[in-house]
Amino acid sequence: EKQGKMLIPKDEVMAAVGSTIHDRLTSIEELVKNTLSSPVILLQREVWKRLGLYFENLHKYGVMLDDDKVMDRSKIVAKKVGNIKAVFSASIKGVYLATAVAK
Repeated sequence: EKQGKMLIPKDEVMAAVGSTIHDRLTSIEELVKNTLSSPVILLQREVWKRLGLYFENLHKYGVMLDDDKVMDRSKIVAKKVGNIKAVFSASIKGVYLATAVAK
């Protein structure tokens, strides 16, 4: 083990990151679907906050994937999340957090 050298090839690491992003996007899609049928989920701020922190950390650490499918799916999911604001009052903390996830 040499200092500064990755033990796992970068392409494997990025594939794993891409997989977790897909998983999180699936979680968000399910959350949006469930929120539309059960608005009480908007009161569970911790769920939205946790998802937001995940994507905020990816941005903060400059994670860049060369995966057009992830980018395209991210845009679609962000639009779905943004639609929550059109249905529910922006004064609800969960709506604010959901909108933050979409950004």
